[in-house]
Amino acid sequence: MDGLGAVGDVVERLEAVHTLSADALIGDAIALLDKHNLSSAPVKAPSGEEWFAFVDMLDFVSLAVGQGDAGGSPAERLQAVCSRPLRTLGESDAMDFSRRNPCTLISLDAPLADAVAPFARGTHRLMVVDSSCAPCSVLSQSRAMQHILSVAGPDGPLGACLDSAVPSGGPVVSVRLGAVTAAEALVRLWREDLSALAVCDGDGALVGAVSASALKRIVPGSEHSLSAKVGHDDDLSLRTDVATVTAGSTLREAAQAMADKSTHRCFVVDGERRPVGVVSYTDVFAAIHDKC
Repeated sequence: MDGLGAVGDVVERLEAVHTLSADALIGDAIALLDKHNLSSAPVKAPSGEEWFAFVDMLDFVSLAVGQGDAGGSPAERLQAVCSRPLRTLGESDAMDFSRRNPCTLISLDAPLADAVAPFARGTHRLMVVDSSCAPCSVLSQSRAMQHILSVAGPDGPLGACLDSAVPSGGPVVSVRLGAVTAAEALVRLWREDLSALAVCDGDGALVGAVSASALKRIVPGSEHSLSAKVGHDDDLSLRTDVATVTAGSTLREAAQAMADKSTHRCFVVDGERRPVGVVSYTDVFAAIHDKC
């Protein structure tokens, strides 16, 4: 994987990286993600000496939708935990965000190839640090892949890997348009450990998807947003502008479709637009890691 350059060639060095203390309240963390339109933020350990996790909106909403026996509506359960500090996540909750989103560091001067292995394991983002180990940026799977696509020609092992066929993948988990609420879709995501659900019409054709990123469009604590049927006019969870490729497409085409749609997954569809598989950035990085 020579020729990919350094991490510093890909990321923009930021004047300040938005971070959270483990003692920060969950409500304040939600407000920070909303205010700065962030998908996640790194959390510093209670000791203040190390970074131990990224936290995102799904971690918080999982507290509401993943505790069906806690009583009250999803919105009420979500509001009930907003006064808790971040460090309590994982002590008694079903989802321990420090295991789901570990905070892995990478140097600004490190080869970009060093990011392939953690991305292939499912890490979505890496904390970029300078020579003094101070955070200076965040490297995401999508940003790294966009750079790789721009420099990887058809020749060589990397090009051959990207030009191989997309994997068939396992069965796609889907819900029918208008059949479930946003809260029910989120429960399905949480219980089955999925990042997205395909949403299909009555004929099984792909209409869109509900994913963790949709949670940024659902105002935290909004009973109306969580109770809306997926696909109805008042629904905020459904994304219809999804990335798709057909069976026989290449990993490069799938990765480019994800980059074009600013998403982290691409559905493989048949001639009737029925989803038969799904490919993520993690799958592409895993292929690169295994073959290159």
